[in-house]
This record gives sequence, C-alpha cells and structure tokens, in this order.
Amino acid sequence: MFSDLMDLDDAHRYVADMLAGMDVRYDLGYGHRLVGTLCPDMKLTLERPDPDVVTAVTRSADLLREGRRLLLDLVDRARVRDAAVAWT
Repeated sequence: MFSDLMDLDDAHRYVADMLAGMDVRYDLGYGHRLVGTLCPDMKLTLERPDPDVVTAVTRSADLLREGRRLLLDLVDRARVRDAAVAWT
C-alpha cells in the first residue's frame, strides 16, 4: 500500500517534505502561510513592464545555493525595498 501511495505525486511530495524538514513551522505570529517555514523551491519570474526586456526566470533553490542571505519581496513593497537598500 505504501508503495502505491508513493506513486501519487501529492503523497510522494508530502513524505519527502516531512523527511527534509519542510513540514516544520515556527510560530512567528500571524502572516503569510510561508512565514516560519523553510523556503520551498519556487519558480520565480521577474516580469518587466517593458516588452523589449526579457523576462527573468529562476528558482529559489538556485538563489539559495551559495548560502548567502536572500530577501524575496514578492509583492514589491516600497518599505521592504527601502529597508534592503543597505544590503545591496
């Protein structure tokens, strides 16, 4: 039965996430569903308003590979940009 379950993508991902610690959630108060969790590997697309500029696509795992800090502002907030200016 377990072998059959592992053939299902959702069940396979669930078990793999548990083994990798991706199911751990730290209580950091109310917020987005990802607050207090490890960063999942997400496809990130930088969409530009200029149609002549190529859209950049990467994955969060690629950005985290070198073990450096990473701030993802997924809603383009000026407050976050201003706070991060010193980090660039």
